[in-house]
Amino acid sequence: MTLIVFTLRYPFADYAEVFLDTEMQYLADFDRVIFCHFGKERNDVRPEALARINAIVDVIGVPIIRGHTWALWMRALLVLPAAGPDLLREVMARAKHSGRRRPTLAVIGPSVLGILKLRIQAAVLKDELSPLLARSRVPVFYSYWFAGGAYLAGLLADELGGKAVARAHAFDVYDDIYGYRYFHSCSIRRLDAVFACSEHGMNRLRVELPDYSTRIHRAYLGTRSPAALPVTPSHHCEAFHVLTCANVNPGKRLERVVDALSLTTCGPIHWTHIGGPDAEMIALREYASERLRSRPEITSDFLGFLSNEEVTTYYESSHVDLFVSTSDHEGLPVTMMEAMSFGVPVVGTDVGGVAEIVRDNVNGFIVPIDDAVEDRFAQVIDRVCSADAQTISALRSNAKQTWHEHFRAESNYSRFFRYLSSLRIQA
Repeated sequence: MTLIVFTLRYPFADYAEVFLDTEMQYLADFDRVIFCHFGKERNDVRPEALARINAIVDVIGVPIIRGHTWALWMRALLVLPAAGPDLLREVMARAKHSGRRRPTLAVIGPSVLGILKLRIQAAVLKDELSPLLARSRVPVFYSYWFAGGAYLAGLLADELGGKAVARAHAFDVYDDIYGYRYFHSCSIRRLDAVFACSEHGMNRLRVELPDYSTRIHRAYLGTRSPAALPVTPSHHCEAFHVLTCANVNPGKRLERVVDALSLTTCGPIHWTHIGGPDAEMIALREYASERLRSRPEITSDFLGFLSNEEVTTYYESSHVDLFVSTSDHEGLPVTMMEAMSFGVPVVGTDVGGVAEIVRDNVNGFIVPIDDAVEDRFAQVIDRVCSADAQTISALRSNAKQTWHEHFRAESNYSRFFRYLSSLRIQA
């Protein structure tokens, strides 16, 4: 069986899709994988990512359509007749999102350009994929995001006799946060299923696309089973150890960690941050140095980007007391799954699907976002820092149990790929 996977840049270096490293190890019946990526750079492929995949691997770049050349418009004229229904759907969806009764030029222009570009990309990809799929009876097209790749997956599945599915995470779900989500209404009608990574995301998509609600499901991501470690703090270091693991960007609001630490009363505390990019991480480190200057008992280190394996190694070799997430918006963070797999309790903001993994006062703590959010994080840190051994043991055991019941890669990805394999039988 052949699986065609649409990504932003994977298997090239990309922070956003690093979790595919784990998922691609559970391919079940698929013996060939073709990655179709939207990345511009073609020289930074990660051979270690491909080496883990137990299948024949091909990598194809989705053609980049630039500018408004005569060649582009000539190609557009060829695909325009078949694109008509999708153009209408996209125009109406954009108009509805903008709150206008009638489409304006500002709505029609991007709709037409977006659909035509995707149609041209599909035509080029069809030519490239056809020889590779000559012996594959029912290829499965899988888009890791519910965006342009999902549209291509559905369209090519129709034209090449396959099946198509997509995942949906956060930026491709929450239009009130990230702006208008392109091509949902056009994509869903050709997809066999869309798998939201949280129940919260699933419900949001079902409201957005009520005519296709039966095609929208929840499928949690997961992390691999770690080495057997005790969930009690038997190897606890002197300082209370707080960990954050996230890209440093405005949505993650990591400055809240610094502000919360400045308000704590317990100590000593050591904060470790994992995640880049380097320039933003350096700015965060400088902010922490200045803000915590009067608190010498609070120390920190910034490790930058680490691979999945390196994060796992870090947990295996370092005791962590509390994982902290201060984001303004999330889907359902895999970083929380990683922490809980090692029995680390989590405190996170009440956004997206966070409440599906963090059970308040059971395996961690939920913090509402309000004017006192930094104070609330500080209170949680102080509370866990000063808790007795029995309370800590319960938190850590419950965290481990939550991961085992709901977020094990072995269970979640095996189930997902069994479903994809079954699509061939349904064809």
